[in-house]
Amino acid sequence: MKVSFVLPVVLTLLTASTSAIDCSGSKKCQIGGCQLSELIRKIPNGKTWKSGKEIACCEGRGNRLCATATHAVGDLHSDVVKVLLQELYNYGCRRCGDAYSLVKVNAY
Repeated sequence: MKVSFVLPVVLTLLTASTSAIDCSGSKKCQIGGCQLSELIRKIPNGKTWKSGKEIACCEGRGNRLCATATHAVGDLHSDVVKVLLQELYNYGCRRCGDAYSLVKVNAY
């Protein structure tokens, strides 16, 4: 799928409901370390991921914070990932969370 088609669909999902966003994650999400804002900056441009693939990670204070593609089908483009992670941040998540079952951020 082209980004020109996928991005408007994702943006529609984002504006439809914020109940599909949460800041859940492992207990390590409560420990300091790198933040979601740092992870957003690490997303490479022009790349796509299949479901289950690690998108980006950052490390700090003895733990890793990673974003993983969790969508059901197809590829997830970096432009969409950045929008989803920014939406998590805007919602109030600072380290971990789940955005519309498309991207999950967790600490390990």
